[in-house]
Amino acid sequence: MEELSAASQECREIWAEHDIMAPAHGSHRYRHPLVGEIESTYETPRLPHHPDLFLVVHSAVEGSPAEKALAF
Repeated sequence: MEELSAASQECREIWAEHDIMAPAHGSHRYRHPLVGEIESTYETPRLPHHPDLFLVVHSAVEGSPAEKALAF
């Protein structure tokens, strides 16, 4: 992005206005060196009085291999 911004005023302006927001929910896979692949779901609630701050909460399905891996 630095190269594009350095080369183009238009790119700098567009990038400065770009509001990137994390998805509010979804799933994610991790590969842990000891327990292997862990698949979790997540929710990303925004804090009402601090719109630039958010908390990402991951969870695993009860009884799933992911839950067992996280418990390990």
